[in-house]
Amino acid sequence: MSAAQHLAVRLALLAGLMTAAALPVQAHQASTAYLDMNWQGTEVNQRVDVALRDLDRDLVLDRNDDGQLSWGEVRQAWPEIEALLTRHVHWQATGARCEPVAAPQPQLAAHGDGQYVVVQTRWRCDAPVQAIQLHYDLFKQTDPDHRALLQVNGTDASNQARAITPSAEAIELVSAAAGSGAAASTGGLSWPALVDMVEQGVHHILIGTDHILFLLALLLPAVLSWRAATSRVDAGSPPDRLRTVAVRVFKIVSAFTVAHSVTLALATFNIVSPPTRLVESVIALSIIVAAVSNLFRRGHVPGVAMAFCFGLMHGFGFANALGELALQQGQLAANLLAFNVGVESGQLLIVLGVMPLLWLVRRHATASRWVLQGGSVVIAVMGGVWLAERTLEIQILPV
Repeated sequence: MSAAQHLAVRLALLAGLMTAAALPVQAHQASTAYLDMNWQGTEVNQRVDVALRDLDRDLVLDRNDDGQLSWGEVRQAWPEIEALLTRHVHWQATGARCEPVAAPQPQLAAHGDGQYVVVQTRWRCDAPVQAIQLHYDLFKQTDPDHRALLQVNGTDASNQARAITPSAEAIELVSAAAGSGAAASTGGLSWPALVDMVEQGVHHILIGTDHILFLLALLLPAVLSWRAATSRVDAGSPPDRLRTVAVRVFKIVSAFTVAHSVTLALATFNIVSPPTRLVESVIALSIIVAAVSNLFRRGHVPGVAMAFCFGLMHGFGFANALGELALQQGQLAANLLAFNVGVESGQLLIVLGVMPLLWLVRRHATASRWVLQGGSVVIAVMGGVWLAERTLEIQILPV
């Protein structure tokens, strides 16, 4: 076996291991909680929405192990749910002592990705609340990817939204009067809040396996052309010039960026809001089309057109991360910009990580063929599984 064939085998094994590691990942099933803090005068209201699937993982709500969560099982586990949230989501008012007015009642709410438990609590304090020290470390030990979308509003609270991660450190929430100076230059938002949204955008693209595989399906033929996959081409010939390949990749990524940025904005401002199930199904279909086309195209690669057309639907998928935030228009625009900066930064990290590896593979015809064809087959299979799950509402991959 030649050196190139040895390299191809090793690369194929490595790609297989990486793909196997990604198989259990459910695209768009990221662990997200929603936390609303509202206060005015001496009264503070808090609402926490937590996904049933996350609570079931930590508390085993499905007592009869039938794969379904009933309302009776949720009510039976309510004391455990309330105790869990009390331990991991709590706060103190600066200069005031607060007491709960009434115990929260069991509730459920439907979000775009499933059923959530709702815990609403109301406190009354012995003095007007000027600031709150919020402690949030829910699922810190069991899910490192967990995020909470925090919304702060009310007569005495500066309206803002932040994406927070479980941490032992307290988050300070200040009144509108105290926070107006710090947030004046960002339309009512503080810089930490904008940084949080950038981080949320990076996080969303990096855990969005379906977005990553679609982008990878476009990058494979852009770098590993059929000419490189069928013959040993000298690195100095024009088709193998790094600049030529880099420009091709740039055009594809730019088309994808422009397309999903447009629909992300349209969805965020509620101008266009297609059904979530339709969006997720078309995203899965886009992965199949891009991957399967790699197996038959041997000439010009129309990656730019495909990236733009399907990128429009991927933008609606990105919008799901912001759809639950009810913000004022100025704040919504700032959050949208910050989130999109994060998405593009994460996308750039992926491209910069993948392109050098594909460029090295390109120098070997056998390895190029294995990676281009084998990688496309694996991506197409993953897209097919997701399409079946999303259209038939069944679960094939483990959560």
